Amino acid sequence: MKKFILKTGLLLLVSFMFFSGCKKDKKETPTPTNPTTTSVTLTGNVIDVNNTPLSGVTVKVGTTTTTTNSDGSFYLSNVTVPISRFVVEFSSSGFFTLVRSAVPTPSEKYDLEVGLISETDVTYAGSTSFASNTTGNLTMGNGCIIKFPANAFITSTGSAFSGTVYVKAAYLDPTMNNYPMFVFGGDLYGKDSTGTEVMINPYAGLNVIITDGANKLQLDTIHNVKADVQFNIPNTLLTSAPNTIELFDFDENAGMAYANGTATKTGGKYMGQVQHFSFWNCAEFHPGKALISGYVTDASGSPIPGMPVRVGHTFAKTDI
Repeated sequence: MKKFILKTGLLLLVSFMFFSGCKKDKKETPTPTNPTTTSVTLTGNVIDVNNTPLSGVTVKVGTTTTTTNSDGSFYLSNVTVPISRFVVEFSSSGFFTLVRSAVPTPSEKYDLEVGLISETDVTYAGSTSFASNTTGNLTMGNGCIIKFPANAFITSTGSAFSGTVYVKAAYLDPTMNNYPMFVFGGDLYGKDSTGTEVMINPYAGLNVIITDGANKLQLDTIHNVKADVQFNIPNTLLTSAPNTIELFDFDENAGMAYANGTATKTGGKYMGQVQHFSFWNCAEFHPGKALISGYVTDASGSPIPGMPVRVGHTFAKTDI
């Protein structure tokens, strides 16, 4: 019996040592985790279409907000953002809200040059109102037209809307001065109909807001209601504009554009139909990205910080 007890005790001791050793190793080699957030610093300026600095513009990144100073500048230090892609919203009373986005580099400083379009701008903006039980049209001074069928709208809860519909829209002309400052997203990144990442080349865009005077409305997706949209093609782009082009709508939460239908070139316009409204772009798309880097110097070879650099429809500044 004593011999048996000794062997049993030895077995228990060995077992204890084995499991204790395993437990110790597990503590020493923890399973690595992938971070879901990082921190960045955001700075920049906000102007209108006349290059006038805009003060009091709300700049929002997640739950962090600030407002622009009297010279239109803003600064947000060490803001926590998603590692996949972050979104920055710029809003001010009387102006169309703009959203910019980018894939963050940890601890990087981002210098954002942003432009907002006034709701009363005679060149780029237009508005109208009509009874919801009648057809409604918005014809803008730049040639863009939006046509709504009768009884076409629902509220945010999905209920049919009855009352006065208010529509305002801003036209985004890719040939306008400082276009990269006014375009949604900013980096012209999107996904095609197969979900493939692409870079988009815009020919015309519209940002459309529909409300009951206070709250946002949308087209009745429950009954597949659609609106007809005519995008004016800038004269200098008419020759190169393809006969059929992809329609991209910008998802403000995801911070990117998604292919969602096509438009046909008729005369000097692209004509298509949409089932909801946000910022829409008529655009060609190309897979892959290109990295362009370099230096900007003066005549003596000294670096020039903060110099705007534009490549196509994208915009950047030299490092400070």
